[in-house]
Amino acid sequence: MSIVFGYGKMTETDVNSMSYIGGYNHEAAFSVTLATCLTAACFATGIQKQLKFAVIVICVVGIFLANYRTTLVAIAPLLITYLAASSLGRFPLRDRPFVASFLIVAGALTLGILSLFLAERFNDVTVASSGDVNFFKPPSEYTVDEGRLLSGRPFIWSSYFYAWLKGDLTEYVIGFGPDPGTTPSRSMPTTRS
Repeated sequence: MSIVFGYGKMTETDVNSMSYIGGYNHEAAFSVTLATCLTAACFATGIQKQLKFAVIVICVVGIFLANYRTTLVAIAPLLITYLAASSLGRFPLRDRPFVASFLIVAGALTLGILSLFLAERFNDVTVASSGDVNFFKPPSEYTVDEGRLLSGRPFIWSSYFYAWLKGDLTEYVIGFGPDPGTTPSRSMPTTRS
């Protein structure tokens, strides 16, 4: 309904990106549900090919509209494998190397075009993979901008890892208790280092 009536919202991390699903948690739940449906459709053998293709297209469009980066990246290998396997099966064995070569080139071109259209959305990935950011450091050494990269996941992982390193035998055996990453000393950086 939000798509039909044109009601979208700006995402939390990318001001140029529109989402048609409620907040961040809704995007995650909705896109993971669609990714599960997509996986089931790709591996289903007892349904008609047209229905299977329709379900796959609906799931991909839904995931794209949910605008959840993690799921977009996660479904890419599944889609590439499914499209390659379903395409190669239609050709005789002697023609498959040529078809595979064509699919590799077509896939590379498609990924290149998609990367142009989705460059803003995946800017964090480019920054993180550039080598200019060191994620292997204590959470207290993160700058505000570094703490926000990749939805804050490296900062959160660093918080838990360094909290675990500072733990004692009792905490290793019993655990750290509820919400160990939310103590004031482990909260997101508020000032620029």
